[in-house]
Amino acid sequence: MYILIRILLCYIILVNNNFAFATQGALLFCCSYDIASKERILHSRPKMSKKDGRPKATAGIMLYTYSKGKAYILIGREKQDVNDPVSSGKYSEFSGSVELKPNHSSESFLEGSIRELEEETAGTYRLDSNYIIKNGKSCYQKLINREVMINFVEAPFYTEKDILIKNRNASQVLSHKEKDDFMWIKAEDLLNNYSQESCVDVHDIEGNSICIKLRSFLAEMLKDKMFKHTLQNIINNKSAK
Repeated sequence: MYILIRILLCYIILVNNNFAFATQGALLFCCSYDIASKERILHSRPKMSKKDGRPKATAGIMLYTYSKGKAYILIGREKQDVNDPVSSGKYSEFSGSVELKPNHSSESFLEGSIRELEEETAGTYRLDSNYIIKNGKSCYQKLINREVMINFVEAPFYTEKDILIKNRNASQVLSHKEKDDFMWIKAEDLLNNYSQESCVDVHDIEGNSICIKLRSFLAEMLKDKMFKHTLQNIINNKSAK
């Protein structure tokens, strides 16, 4: 019965994302795999704040790849910033606030997701919108004061962490400096150990065991049943190489 209710609520919110049913602070993701639903929500634009006229939304991409039949998630570490001690030095997916365009209209969730990934991987991953719609798994959440869209997308190519760091350090673009380290971590480690507050024990794609800290935003998303279900489907992909 619980799953049927979740599916019904997801259908309502994906068809009409003006319908808010979640309470502030409580995660409730609706994850869609079919192209029609993904196109509808990804091309939509978040509501604008009445206070400052800016969109109140977060959009991003969680890249994954497979190695020897195992799923790995690409995460980046927030650079050290005295103005943001809460997030500094912690790892997360590639996401951020949906921004205004030069004409003062809001980006769509899709545009924001693509921009955030490109910025935070220093231009390494510039994904085409059609690729995301065709291959991605989109998870949407609406709170009272903010909307969230995270897309699980298989990376079209694998990039070693050393290359990602090299691209970041070589870039002269300020927005390319938001992350200072990168890591492909085993997805099942992220799914099973996210609740640890001090640090999360993970294995990177080279087999090294590391203890890392997660940003609270990612840790909170990993508490949601539908979000975890989507990640579990990626882990269970029997056709993975």
